[in-house]
Amino acid sequence: MGLGYGVPDDVTNRIEWLPDGRVRLDIGTPDLGQGTITVAAQIVAEALGISYDYVLVADLDTSISPNGGVSCASRMTYMVGNASLLAVDHAITALLEQASRDLNQPLEKLSYREGKVFAGPNDYEGISVSEFSSRASEEGRGLVGEGTYSFPYPPEITP
Repeated sequence: MGLGYGVPDDVTNRIEWLPDGRVRLDIGTPDLGQGTITVAAQIVAEALGISYDYVLVADLDTSISPNGGVSCASRMTYMVGNASLLAVDHAITALLEQASRDLNQPLEKLSYREGKVFAGPNDYEGISVSEFSSRASEEGRGLVGEGTYSFPYPPEITP
């Protein structure tokens, strides 16, 4: 793994909650037949606890897509997958911050699970993500999470 000791090896992915509760995943890595798009969507769906059908992968566009690094060898699932997990964490944070404002609740009382925001331990029904993502959209803001994963080279040159 990695492009070579000391060679920067970064991948950035972006996730945006859409007004209908689905998510759009932007990756900057072309799929050359190795299944990168499919595996990235599967990882995002599993990490968010939502159906695979709720993850839309945006078309690659070099003018707006994040940096995906080079598409070679066996790095794609590892690098894109880890960048996706970081983006998921940041997207959930953005969602909970919006929910905190909308519900006038402290952020630490809110949690996210399987497409819903829960307001405290006694909230068993939760509120759909779409309630918050549509409101953010109406306010002209997107609920976006971006994650950059950098290959973790060891501290020394390996043999």
